[in-house]
Amino acid sequence: MTPDPLVERARALWQDLAGAPVEFGRSAAGVVVSPAAELCPPSWCGIVVLDGAGIITVPTDEAAAAYQAWPRRTAHPSVLTAPEHRGRGPAKTVASAAVAHALGAGLMPQWRGRRASSRRVARSLGFREIGAQLSVRLGEDGGAAPATIRPGLPSRDR
Repeated sequence: MTPDPLVERARALWQDLAGAPVEFGRSAAGVVVSPAAELCPPSWCGIVVLDGAGIITVPTDEAAAAYQAWPRRTAHPSVLTAPEHRGRGPAKTVASAAVAHALGAGLMPQWRGRRASSRRVARSLGFREIGAQLSVRLGEDGGAAPATIRPGLPSRDR
């Protein structure tokens, strides 16, 4: 498939604004530590998705959290923690701040966690698992491709 020149040009712009070398990824967004990133305000986590591929900038190498506003006054929190800092508390600390901000804005935080570690952070913040999500990518001929199972949709009571 020939790359779309407009998409490639837009990606190059956002890669420059990231302030550090990063590549757009499809299965997982490219993540880079860049305190000087121009994707977002200083000390924020910046996320850009173009044509199904994304990049993320974080201000420090320990952890970053934010939430995306979803329909029906819902907030979808996201936490990024460097592997060497996992299990030591920074994810809970920054996620707590993002969840508190969402609650203060009158939003209902909803946590989706596939990994057990993510689900542990959610439980430690008072979320409880109330359901599951299943994503299935259909092939071009309408047949099912391998399914991606995303267990656990913890939700937090206000």
